[in-house]
Amino acid sequence: MKLLQSIMSVLFLSTLALVGVFNYSKTVKNHNDTIIQHVDQVKQELYDHVNRQQENNQTFNEALTAINENKISIKEFMNTMDTLKDQVSINLDKVNLDSKSRDNILLKDINTLKSYYSQIQKDIDNMKTTMDIKIVNGKSGYTKDLIYNKMLYPTVRIGVFINIDNDKFDPSVRLVSMGSGSIIYSKKRMIIKDGNLEVSDDIDTYILTCSHLSDDIYNLSHYEIHTFDYEGNYTKHKADRIANTHSYFGKDLMVLKMRDNKTIYKEADFITEEEIDNLYIGSEVVNVGGGLGARPFPGFGYITGKYMENSSFDFLWQTQAPGIFGNSGGPVFTKDGKQIGVVVRISVTRNGNPMPHMSYFVPPQTIYDWLREERLEYILID
Repeated sequence: MKLLQSIMSVLFLSTLALVGVFNYSKTVKNHNDTIIQHVDQVKQELYDHVNRQQENNQTFNEALTAINENKISIKEFMNTMDTLKDQVSINLDKVNLDSKSRDNILLKDINTLKSYYSQIQKDIDNMKTTMDIKIVNGKSGYTKDLIYNKMLYPTVRIGVFINIDNDKFDPSVRLVSMGSGSIIYSKKRMIIKDGNLEVSDDIDTYILTCSHLSDDIYNLSHYEIHTFDYEGNYTKHKADRIANTHSYFGKDLMVLKMRDNKTIYKEADFITEEEIDNLYIGSEVVNVGGGLGARPFPGFGYITGKYMENSSFDFLWQTQAPGIFGNSGGPVFTKDGKQIGVVVRISVTRNGNPMPHMSYFVPPQTIYDWLREERLEYILID
């Protein structure tokens, strides 16, 4: 009987041990399943994140394309970037919340995901700050390339110097007038050699400006041209007049030629005659010039009139893009960076106060016609 009891005890304990082992194995399996579930969930979140980021990239690229095609403004683009950043912030907050309720074994993966989202936030900020975009009047967008390369670099400041016939003065020349102008041609000179047309090493550079900078000056010495890098530096050059039409008896235009024949300068892109009909009252324009003797700067506005009424200057067009003394001779550009005119006048009140929002410029067709008369039309044609 005792033997039977001993056997039964052993069997009972063995059964308990087997049940314990089975239950422990089940617990381990459940825990492993939970870990696998969590890992799969994090993997899925990473996969979803990649998809979301691809969608974000697509949104960014679509917005950028829309800007280039002038379908949306820069302000709208920036709003899109803010929306993307807000969405990433929501995703990051969700990951932070999930990390508090998960096993420590997953913290490495969760921290990787958090780091990933944080980097995306930085990327979006970098997109916004490194895009070469200016918000102009809260409405229209101009890239740095457009403003600098198409408008600022081709624009020059011009000083007019006269000879002084008096030994008491040193130097023997004096600055008497300042204005602005645009480099409209800077290319290697074509020459005929041995009956063949060849490209020489010499460079011709022409500047378009207004004639009234030096009308009726008979002891003219030279014109001093200032080109700028817009990093605080400018370079002086000398130039000579090769053609002009008087400000009162003509169209108030002048062409100068740089004495430097070794340097190619950034040219203004002049509108073609075929494109002139696309200009209308309300077209967006930019005046660029050295107002009050400053280095050239842009002023934004619109064409507000074509052809002055009751005036001998009825060929002029009007704009409310700001201009002031010193802008004379400076270029007028379209929003795409094509030069369409030369600033020659601003309005003044009866007591002589300037009205900078009412300035006038010589329109493109008048410029083409005059250059043809002077046989200089080639400087506007590539």
